[in-house]
This record gives sequence, C-alpha cells and structure tokens, in this order.
Amino acid sequence: MLLPGTSWPLPATSWPLPASTQAPAAQSPAAETGAASLADLVPVDGPRSRARLVAADAAWKLSFAGEQGSQLVAAADLAWSGAPREPAGGPLVMLADGSLLVANLESVGREKLAVESPTLGPLELKLSDVAAVALSPPGSAARRDRWLDELRAVRGDTDELWLDNGDRLKGTLKAVRPEAIEFETEVGPTTLEIARVAAIVFNPALATRQQPHGLRALVGLADGSLLVADELLLAPTKNKHSLAKVTTAGGLAGQFSAVELVYLQPLGGRVDYLSDLEPQSYRHIPFLSAAWPFHADRSASGRWLRTGDRWWPKGVGMHSAARLTYDLKPEHERFEAELAVDAEAGQRGSIICRVYVDNKERFVSEVLRGGAQPQSISVDVRGGKRVSLIVDFADRADELDFADWLAARLVR
Repeated sequence: MLLPGTSWPLPATSWPLPASTQAPAAQSPAAETGAASLADLVPVDGPRSRARLVAADAAWKLSFAGEQGSQLVAAADLAWSGAPREPAGGPLVMLADGSLLVANLESVGREKLAVESPTLGPLELKLSDVAAVALSPPGSAARRDRWLDELRAVRGDTDELWLDNGDRLKGTLKAVRPEAIEFETEVGPTTLEIARVAAIVFNPALATRQQPHGLRALVGLADGSLLVADELLLAPTKNKHSLAKVTTAGGLAGQFSAVELVYLQPLGGRVDYLSDLEPQSYRHIPFLSAAWPFHADRSASGRWLRTGDRWWPKGVGMHSAARLTYDLKPEHERFEAELAVDAEAGQRGSIICRVYVDNKERFVSEVLRGGAQPQSISVDVRGGKRVSLIVDFADRADELDFADWLAARLVR
C-alpha cells in the first residue's frame, strides 16, 4: 500500500562516512551525482514503476523518488526494489545470520575478526557471528554456488581449513598472518601458506544462530554483498553523497554511501515466501528415470536462481514434471511469482506452469522457454486451503526443464 505525503521524521546524518566512501570513484552517472539510478519498484499492492530509494527510518518507512514522483511505502508493503548483484570473486565473509559480505580478511583474534570491506570500510566482527570466510571461491558460478552452500552447511565442534587441493583439516585456528595461517590439528600444530587455504570455517558449535523475527530486509550492495538487515537508515542530505547505515541481525553495523545500495527486499511483512515455508507435499514424475528434488531459494540443480544476468535470492526451483503443494492460511489473498526457465538452461528448456487452488486450476502459462524474460503472475487464492505449483513438459520432453518460481510469495 502506498502512503501519501512525505512528512515522517528522518534520522540525523551524524554518522562518520568511512574512508572508503569519502571520495567515491566516478563509476557511473549515479555515483557522480550522488543519486542511485532508477530501478524496479515492486509494491505488494499497486503498479510497478521505476524509482530510487531516497530515505528510510527506524520504523521501516521508505521514501522513493521516480517515475510516479515521491512515494512513501511502508517496508511491510514492499515486495522488492532494485536487483542484487553477485560478488565478482572473494574473499567473502559468511555470517551466521545468513548475510554475505564482500571483505578482505585482516586479522583473527580470540573473539574478534577484523575485515576490510570496500563499501563499509573496516569492521570488527564477533567470531560467534561468523560462519566462514571464503578466501578463494571457485571461479565458475556452478561450482561456487554449491561450494558456498557446503561451507554454510558445515556442523561440528571444531574449526576447519579447506585447502585449495580439496583437503579439509579439522582443529583449532591459532593465528592468521598476511602470509600464513597457524592451525592446531589432532596430530599437532601446522603452519600453512595462506595462498593454500581456500576457506576458513569457524567452530559451528559456537555460532550465534538467531531465529528470524519481525520486519527485516535483504540489503544488496553494489560490491555483491547481501546483508540480512534488522535496520536500514537513510537520511537525505544536501551533500553530494547521501549516507546510509545498516545493522544486521547478527550485530554487524556499518555505514556507506547510499549510491552503493542496489537492492532491498523486505522479509516478515505482508509477504510469506514459499521458500521460508514447509511444503505440504511434493511429487516428481520422471520422463524416463531421472528424479529431481525441489529446492528452496535454489534451482532444481541446487544452483542460485538466475535469469539472464539477474540473481534472485528468493524463490523455488523445480524440474518437469512435478507438483509442489503448500497449505494456505485464511489471511492469504494472492499467490504471486515471476516464472522463468533458469539461466542454467541457456536457450533450451521449455515448460508449462500451472497453479491450482485446492483442485481447481486458477492459472496456466503459455510455453516458457530458456532465455525468455520472467513472466509475472498473480493468482487469487482466497477461500482456498492449499495452493499447488505444477510444472509440465512442453517441447523436447524434460530436456533442461529447470523451472524457477522466482520470488514465489503468498500475499496477506
């Protein structure tokens, strides 16, 4: 719901700007003018438009300026704004709250991790808030996606070093120097050249894993960082560069030039993402013998959800032919998603998507093919008990039929 007027109190602009953003390089017209370029603005209700975020306060009230003039939108009433960017490489700091931070590792103490972010500047993190540091992620997207997921999935009660030759050492991290890492293994201490270490996993048993609650948002930065933010403050100023401040669920707090903010996707508002819900049932019918699972926030093959050069943090990946069913709540009014064949299929793959509410078909797509732009859908689910997502074969049987239900959501 769009809110009229622009009169709420806004945060002061007293935060110091980090050194890394005091004199931004002329990377784009937006950076030169101190204003982010217009991007997609997708409210829960009402038409989509192009706009840029110009202010945000502690109550998650957002002010946009763009094609429709000035708009105030409560974060709970926003589906998303902008588009996230993927990190170009590493190092990547993986936080226990699910955040991904592009930053160089500076030092590791007994309880603190010091890093240098190109956007947020120097940061000091609690080790209990850090899951892992990916020093040298694989170059290919397919390998990197699965490798990062494996890093985040590690459980146990020791630190781990993942080496560039595939070996994994368990033990206790003692020290990190610019050229080497000291590590205590079960058979004694060892020192390894830091160039040989692909990743450091910090003792998962000591990690602080908070249960998500309340309104929060995915905040994407131009360097490829994606932060799970409990708070985002953006105060408009008369200075050339507006200033933003972000605080994550895990306690990271940083400030940055607002032109670096490229994506905002609220969580915990009027939208329930299917990838955050437990399905009622799932069934896949192979064309021959290959059986495919579904994945939350990943494609059917387990990779990040992508269309063209766009990464989608939220969604559901399936493969033809399959049916995935979720229970509805009385307050759910619409099911919405962006339908596409995942970029993994290239120009191949062809599917037909259907949405059933209980036993009645409420939507059927035309044939969707690889390389095509996502199709936006909105389906009335009022009065229903279950919603089912169905992916059928189209051309060439099930060849590369990677169906993406991007940002699949139930609207209250």
